[in-house]
Amino acid sequence: CRRCREANAMDFDDLLVYTAYLFKQRPDVLQRYQERFQYILVDEYQDTNTVQHSIVMQLATLHGRVCVVGDDDQCIYTWRGSDPSIILTCGATFNMETFKLTTNYRCYNEIVDYAVRGIKCNSGRFEKGMNAFEQGGSVKIYMSPKEDLCNLSIIALNHIKWWLSQGNKLSDIAVLSRNNFHLALLSNMLLRDGIYCNMSNEMKLTKSSMYQDVKDLIEMCSPCYNHHLTSRSLWRLCRYMGVTNSRMIADFQ
Repeated sequence: CRRCREANAMDFDDLLVYTAYLFKQRPDVLQRYQERFQYILVDEYQDTNTVQHSIVMQLATLHGRVCVVGDDDQCIYTWRGSDPSIILTCGATFNMETFKLTTNYRCYNEIVDYAVRGIKCNSGRFEKGMNAFEQGGSVKIYMSPKEDLCNLSIIALNHIKWWLSQGNKLSDIAVLSRNNFHLALLSNMLLRDGIYCNMSNEMKLTKSSMYQDVKDLIEMCSPCYNHHLTSRSLWRLCRYMGVTNSRMIADFQ
């Protein structure tokens, strides 16, 4: 992007693209790294995109000693370029033997069996079973009439408080979410009610982008001459404005 070029910097995607391009244009450089990395192990291979897969293929050409680990059913990052077909075909690509690890040691069978019914509906996947190591557990679905983050957090808070009132231990309760952003509000609600939970620093409300956005919007409600604030926040207040127009106004400011 323009800002990267002006700063003579590269983002993560640039590092991948230029590495693949360098290996293609400079066989001597590629050979140097092929000789250095004689064994290649890649985890979470279901999240691999085309460029990353190309780099692995280039490095593995000399020795062919490759091991990849992943679960095609967990490919949820197609929006950032991951391609589930890569892990489905990499066995033939690298001439590797495929081992299926089908025992789940994390959850009881009631939870695993419930998850299996949904996962089987995925299209384009390896046929594989999934079995729990331990028997037990239970799954209960509570439907929410509202879908906004605040109300979902309140519902989760009330469930946790009810479980604690029934004698359950905090150590027996865990909240799963797609990302830390969803947990920031709930963790703050728990803390407000004196319920202390284990969480990473990134899960704290004050570390979330949502918290920073609210602070920025409050600041913009008063006489404001901060063009940096205008650039990053004005588009959030004005529908259809867009980031580009916000930056133009900030430049003028």
